[in-house]
Amino acid sequence: MRQSSANPPQNVLPPSADEATLVQAIQMSGYPLQAIVAEKLMDAGFEVVEEWGYIDKDTDEQRSLDLLAFKKWGEDKHPVVPRLILLIECKRTIHPFVFFKKVSVVPVPDFPVVSAVKLGMP
Repeated sequence: MRQSSANPPQNVLPPSADEATLVQAIQMSGYPLQAIVAEKLMDAGFEVVEEWGYIDKDTDEQRSLDLLAFKKWGEDKHPVVPRLILLIECKRTIHPFVFFKKVSVVPVPDFPVVSAVKLGMP
């Protein structure tokens, strides 16, 4: 494996971490999927932040999501500019996904919220 000569000794991978094992671990991770999704979103006109950091409001711990993507539909000169913001976590697993149906129905009142701004017209 190639590595920088400036790599500190504590960052050097142990001999047991051979290249094939490392490549397999990367392929099984969500990172390759994250890169593909980020590229597709940028191609679609989104601005993308990879490894978007935030403070968990429940635990006060620093956390990160794989992608924050956002796009404006309109120009800032208008009083209301619609925006789409996506928070995305990319996972890749060999295990099946299991989904459960909710037993309760909780209505979300006034969703989506629609706002209007009256311009200086009589």
